[in-house]
Amino acid sequence: MDVSTCRHLIEDLLSQYVDGELDTPTSQRLELHMQICPPCAAFLRTFMAAKRCARTDALRGMDEDCEASLWDFLEKETHGELAAEHACGGHHRHSSKPSE
Repeated sequence: MDVSTCRHLIEDLLSQYVDGELDTPTSQRLELHMQICPPCAAFLRTFMAAKRCARTDALRGMDEDCEASLWDFLEKETHGELAAEHACGGHHRHSSKPSE
């Protein structure tokens, strides 16, 4: 997979895709990419899960141990595919808490 394609899709389009803000051709291109790029698909699943948590205020006031457990769970659920940073340029890993 072309790292620049992954980087562009993840950095520039993913949030808009999840929010339903992309035009149809761009959404279809991203969906096609997700079908052929397991690391990006795993990142999308994790991104959506984190966004749902943030939306329900689940991360507000979460202590560090609980937050670490959440990220460990997400890593396991994606079978370690959060390591998409290896295939997609290293910009996928959370820093601490996902931004809201």
